[in-house]
Amino acid sequence: MYIQRESLFMSTHENLHQGYIKNGKKLPDVVDVPILPLNDKRDVVKERSRTAEDRAVQVFFPEDRTLSGYIVYDCSTQHSGLCGGWSDRMSGILSTFGIAIISRRHFKINHDKPCAFDNFLEPNRYNWTFDKSEIPTNSDYMYLIDNNSKNLRVLSLKTKHLENAFKTNVTFIRMNWDMTLDFRKRPDIAEDFPWVTKLQYADIYYGLYHYLFKPGKTVLHEFANLQKRRKHELLACAHARAGDPGSKRRDFSYIWKFLSKLDRSKYDIFIASDQQYVRDAGIDSLEGYDVITTPGVLGNMDIGSVGCDVFMTGMVDFYTLTTCDLLVLTNSGFSILSAYVRGTSDSLYCMGDNDVFPCSRNTLEDIYPGNMLAPR
Repeated sequence: MYIQRESLFMSTHENLHQGYIKNGKKLPDVVDVPILPLNDKRDVVKERSRTAEDRAVQVFFPEDRTLSGYIVYDCSTQHSGLCGGWSDRMSGILSTFGIAIISRRHFKINHDKPCAFDNFLEPNRYNWTFDKSEIPTNSDYMYLIDNNSKNLRVLSLKTKHLENAFKTNVTFIRMNWDMTLDFRKRPDIAEDFPWVTKLQYADIYYGLYHYLFKPGKTVLHEFANLQKRRKHELLACAHARAGDPGSKRRDFSYIWKFLSKLDRSKYDIFIASDQQYVRDAGIDSLEGYDVITTPGVLGNMDIGSVGCDVFMTGMVDFYTLTTCDLLVLTNSGFSILSAYVRGTSDSLYCMGDNDVFPCSRNTLEDIYPGNMLAPR
């Protein structure tokens, strides 16, 4: 069995936009000429930084109350079971973060599969660092991937502080289900964490990510190396998830055609993917452009003995995508999460079945349903 959400390209005309999204807004059939950013790079970065500050402060962990015990998001070799891809893990972190708030417990992250967060992600405004020496040995482990989380989600609506859910001082939880909708149904949610009802879905992830994380030394070092290869003012990016080895090869020619309309005197192009053949196809199709990719091993961070190399490439790709002046997404949780954390819908585009069209980070769960197990 593999995590359902990772079948990211099992899409049809029924679950893509078909020219409309669910709110009835019509989308253009084809975008042959990209709508280019009006601001220069400095203005874009300044605006995005200010937006980040405004949003991130709204997500917080209420540490001014009495806390007892620990809820630990677990993606470690200590326990068995799959964790999922990067978007699965962020959904699990969001949900366990909320569970810790409701149950009046400390929140920690235990992550070493395929490698530890050290040097890749560091605590930002909240110290989620897991230190075994500080935590009691009496613990339980709950494997709640996909629908295994159903009982806990039901219980979260029936008890005030999840009194009967956790029997030990420390509970390790591995899950990938986003519990935003469950949290919003709680009658006393304003007492627990009001931001979950006040923020749009994309901004919840935006705020949580920046509250918990900042890029670590390895990511910043590799990102700086990518920047040294830049030759132009603006960066246009595409993330194209091909699927695991053995999957039918995907054709992303619509993306390459779209990017080929950009002014090559102004734009560098960054291509991120989980398969080398995709990056090669993009480079070949964009001859004459300065195309940048992250050096390193490609693949799925949750399958096989991939070590830290695949994780490193993924984290550098992800961080780079969040800094792009123009971003093209595909039907992928990784893509969607990068758009959320990027923090703006300016110059954001989505690949459909036969086109690339302008899209909003606030409607991605309608365009690509299921990837983030998004609330409806």
